[in-house]
Amino acid sequence: FAAGAPFLPKLADIGRAHVPTATALMVLLMAGSVVAMPLALPLLVKGLQVNPLQIAAPLVVLMLAPLLLGVAAQRFVPQAGAKLLPALTKVSNISFVAVVILICGTNLTALVGVVGSGAIGAAILFVSMLFAGAWIMGEPDAAGRRLLGYATAGRNIGAGLVTAGASSAEPRAVVMLIVTGVVGLVFLLAAATWARRRDGTG
Repeated sequence: FAAGAPFLPKLADIGRAHVPTATALMVLLMAGSVVAMPLALPLLVKGLQVNPLQIAAPLVVLMLAPLLLGVAAQRFVPQAGAKLLPALTKVSNISFVAVVILICGTNLTALVGVVGSGAIGAAILFVSMLFAGAWIMGEPDAAGRRLLGYATAGRNIGAGLVTAGASSAEPRAVVMLIVTGVVGLVFLLAAATWARRRDGTG
């Protein structure tokens, strides 16, 4: 239920999908998660309580506010946006690489701890099935299918961890969330990089 991965626009950029559509889709999926998770999860997990404000707050501060700031800048001072674009693109690329390294590095213990348990294999299967299903049911053009695959397979693990932490979930569930998040990020980054190279634009 935790849809709207915050790295969706960057994956779209790497994989040569439509970035504005990816951004709009990310916002819609995040908003849907804030509404759907508090309603659906208590029905699936007995005794689980989900506070929508706990999910929405970090999304608004970290994702929606910068997005609205960028839209406002484009609307009122477009010349400044055009001048800052090259520098901001470099910052975005460096930040994305740093995030990937930090996510994998800080969760290395969790990943090593589940080796041999089948958790990593289950996460790979889960992400692969989501991506394949979106690809099969996606738009006719390849770029549209890729974008739908990124959006479907990329889960908002931050929202999931907020929910798990607030509900005192079992440690194994939290570890599985982390494993799925890391596996999903690596899988989708590899898929986007492969798409870019296949198109001959890498």
